[in-house]
Amino acid sequence: MFLVLYVTTFVSLSQFTFFLTVMVIIVFLSDYPTGALGDVIGQRWVLFIGYLFISITYLAFYLSQSFEFFLLAYIFFSFGLSQQSGALESWFDNNYKISAEDYDPEEKIYGFFLSRSEAIIYLVIIPAILLGGVIASTISRTIVFFIQSLGYLLLAVISLVLMNNFKSNLSPMIAADKDEGKKSEIKDFRKVFWEGIRFAISSKKVFLLLMSVVLLSVARMIWAQFLLFFIYFGFAGSDFIVGVFRSVVFLITFGLQISSGRISKRISSSRTMGLLIGLWGLLFFGGYLILLLIFPLRNSFNPVALLIILLIIVPLGNFITILIYIIKNKLFLKMIPSEIRNSVYSLVPTVTSLLFGIMIIIVGIVSEMYNFIGVLAIIIIIVEIGALLQFFPVKKDKNSYQEND
Repeated sequence: MFLVLYVTTFVSLSQFTFFLTVMVIIVFLSDYPTGALGDVIGQRWVLFIGYLFISITYLAFYLSQSFEFFLLAYIFFSFGLSQQSGALESWFDNNYKISAEDYDPEEKIYGFFLSRSEAIIYLVIIPAILLGGVIASTISRTIVFFIQSLGYLLLAVISLVLMNNFKSNLSPMIAADKDEGKKSEIKDFRKVFWEGIRFAISSKKVFLLLMSVVLLSVARMIWAQFLLFFIYFGFAGSDFIVGVFRSVVFLITFGLQISSGRISKRISSSRTMGLLIGLWGLLFFGGYLILLLIFPLRNSFNPVALLIILLIIVPLGNFITILIYIIKNKLFLKMIPSEIRNSVYSLVPTVTSLLFGIMIIIVGIVSEMYNFIGVLAIIIIIVEIGALLQFFPVKKDKNSYQEND
């Protein structure tokens, strides 16, 4: 959580933007191919490699503070992110369809499970954030990176040992080739690679849904990579207060995850998702925009601004985000074939990286001219376009899927 602040302590903002650009280019070039690779060789192998790369990333941050080491770390980080992108979700969704589809045809249990599992994740994150804040403030930020490096190394081993499938999710074409004794992994990879792209553009409804998710992801990337920690630190004034504040945010989100369980059973349509995306853009990012107009960032403790974030902006924005996440996963579970799931799941961040690489240049220019207020305005526009895509009239075709309104 302290990575952005740590890196910008030793390099300029333009150099940090260069790191982000390199990361975006690498993720764009490698994300989808590694997703297709996961469909061919299995998600546990790409997760193992991905976690290993991220472990090396944090080790590099721990060992040195030079520009060259930071660049090397971001290169490893980029490959790690592209490897793990969509792999765990693909593995879970594929095995869920095999084991539980007959018992949960409307994905009600699936949505409820997602809300509960995310709540457990937040419950684990809270003490980790607090501990990280204490260590960063009392000892050093680099020790936090060393601990993260060990943690990702452990995750790599766990993924390799424990992640097994109930049965094969190979596509019919690949399975037929293997039955005939054809062992070419390269040929299998090519088939899955093109199947994923063809599926994404084969239906207007599928394409619009994927593009909505892409625009939503672009907005979140700009927020997370460019704004989040600067705003938090600007109102908190210290690493320790940022850590405590983030922990309270996660605690609130934990409660929201629990309370969203019942609602998640009743919502599953793409238009409902579009409406929620529109509300999220206006309430969450619009809320921060108004807040910055009232309270300019001073890098000092501002309890009033922090309370407004905790009591108004975070509860509204995060609750809507939770519902969007559940609906999106329900639609993806229903519409995407298991044999190309990892490919399609990785296609979204691939396109996201391309658009983010373009937008980060615009964001850099706008931030120099209009500060973070201009960046928030851009994010709101992106989110609202993503919301509108779900209201385009679409005719049913052979690749469309059923929804429960």
